[in-house]
Amino acid sequence: MLITGNLVDMGTPQIWAKAISAEHGRILQRIGAHHVVFPESDAGARVAHLVSGKLLDYIEVENGFTIVKMRPPRESRASRSPSRRCASATASRSSA
Repeated sequence: MLITGNLVDMGTPQIWAKAISAEHGRILQRIGAHHVVFPESDAGARVAHLVSGKLLDYIEVENGFTIVKMRPPRESRASRSPSRRCASATASRSSA
């Protein structure tokens, strides 16, 4: 917080500061930090998404925007070959 205050006093145009809690982040913004990052919190959210088992990677780019790498869903038997279902329906109609 002291360094952030000193940078503000020097007139630094862009100040990025690391916060360890929401309260710490609010104080840094009040002092004059232009950008406050929460790396521990962001890493915790990322790990929580990865532990769920469905995601291979998870990166929040911006508020409301996320890049996710995941495995494709497994195919069910019904969705595997729609042409087979059509062929069997056609064959049963022609034999009647």
